[in-house]
Amino acid sequence: MDYVQRLRQLDTEETTELTDLREHGRVLDREIETAMNEVRRAQNVIVRLTQKKASLKEAEEAVHRRFKQQRDDLHEREKMELRRRQANGKMEVELVGRGGTVARRIPAAPPHTPRLRCFLQHLLVVEEHDLHECYVFLTMSNPDRVKLFTTQHRCFGCFLPTALVAHELNRCPHRRYCAICKTPDHHQVLCAPRQVYDEALPGSG
Repeated sequence: MDYVQRLRQLDTEETTELTDLREHGRVLDREIETAMNEVRRAQNVIVRLTQKKASLKEAEEAVHRRFKQQRDDLHEREKMELRRRQANGKMEVELVGRGGTVARRIPAAPPHTPRLRCFLQHLLVVEEHDLHECYVFLTMSNPDRVKLFTTQHRCFGCFLPTALVAHELNRCPHRRYCAICKTPDHHQVLCAPRQVYDEALPGSG
């Protein structure tokens, strides 16, 4: 094969290979266009879904606002009721619980109830308050109060721990007569049948 024939053969082979490559390139272009169309469709779907999600978020916030308004209205009505009852002379307080402010009606504390910080355990998360305002203490029965004070070793007169005041449960130096039974060994909020004291303080009867 002479030079000219070999040169033509090479040109033909080059043309054939280039034609194949270009055809493959056109196939790839069509696949790319198809993929781009799918991407555009997916983007449109994403936009629609995002808009729907935004609408759901707005609906969720609207629900929160609606129920918050209902709770606020309920709290306001309860506060108005509390003020009305307070105006009628009934002592009431508000305790702060995990779900928000909870109104609790309590009986009025007897006169001269010692004003010291409440030392009881509460089921609600209660803000700090005095014993004479404590819903739990004021709704306990007197015998239960006596048993509580006995268990905690607290004075029946001043309500302080006997370890701090250095006197016995019913031997408070700040003597005060119980307004109910007229005896000087306990405060009137602890007034109970003698049997209760006999059980709480063996040998005291």
